Amino acid sequence: MLKSIFLFKGQNLLDLEDINIYIYPSNLEAFERNNFLQTLIYENEERKATLQKKFRIQGKKGYHPTRPQNYSIKKPIAQDMDGLNIYSTLIDGNIIMGLILEDNDNPYDYEDAFLECLHEHLNNITPTSLEKEDEIENLLISVFIDIRRFSDEIINKKPQIEYESQKILRERFFKVFLFGIDDSGKTSLIRRLKFDKFNHNYFTPSKQFNIEYVKHKKGLLAWWDMPGQQVYREKWLLGAQDANIYVYLIDIANQRRFKEVKLEFWSFMKKRKLDKVPLLILGNKLDLINYLSGHEKNEAQLRVLRQEILEYFEFKKIDDRDWDFFFISVKTKYNISKISDAIFQLIHL
Repeated sequence: MLKSIFLFKGQNLLDLEDINIYIYPSNLEAFERNNFLQTLIYENEERKATLQKKFRIQGKKGYHPTRPQNYSIKKPIAQDMDGLNIYSTLIDGNIIMGLILEDNDNPYDYEDAFLECLHEHLNNITPTSLEKEDEIENLLISVFIDIRRFSDEIINKKPQIEYESQKILRERFFKVFLFGIDDSGKTSLIRRLKFDKFNHNYFTPSKQFNIEYVKHKKGLLAWWDMPGQQVYREKWLLGAQDANIYVYLIDIANQRRFKEVKLEFWSFMKKRKLDKVPLLILGNKLDLINYLSGHEKNEAQLRVLRQEILEYFEFKKIDDRDWDFFFISVKTKYNISKISDAIFQLIHL
């Protein structure tokens, strides 16, 4: 499974001081050491020769660099360095992009998917430019999602969970696409569902795309947790592909962001209007509503709040798929046990 993805960029990759380093989803200590970078970049003789040739051409008098219409993408090479399973390719002689895989992964299983993904993003009708940092970041996120999907659905197929047979496992494996704006509690929800834990000191919004598996008596749920910050939202459609159900999480205690929550929800739904994938909407952080005290709930007031939420977000206009809405609190576990049952009910199992 893919752990991280990186990109090195510089006019001259032979000069480590000229290299800009980008890593998603998190930085790695090894990439801060020059000897590690030198080995990664120069260890392969064919790659080293290509870089030296490009450097000689750049050094010629009157040389004016022009980027070709299509990016040149070399066949990736595998390296095992500092305990990292690395599979990287040279692009246009001044960019190295690579995958960091699980220790037991065979890098060559990823070759076709990696190259196809790069050509799709870099050499399509509207190619990705690599001139600006936000464009590079978007490329890394897009490729990361594509490769993780490939790993999850093709290589790993399904995690080795003990079921009666592989046939039953295939029939009972479901993809849950979890989305919502930042600070709605998505990662905390996954943590609660999988480990029954809640971190009271965890306030930093996640910038990582993640997949977690949660067992249920009716099957295995693969939760795809997508970051909710503005820069990542255009990638929601990538993560939503092949989902069996969408789960939209709302922080109902933060009314200042209701307009943003509504806008992002309907923007996503309009783009997925024809797919008929069922939808579960969860109103999180019920524990922060003033008139609730612990697990004691005023049912009449909850009904009023539910009606206000449905009206404001216009959820009753959803007429192209099965859907449901209810309140939860990840912190207090209120209605958490209902979530998996509601998912299987919506997908008619």
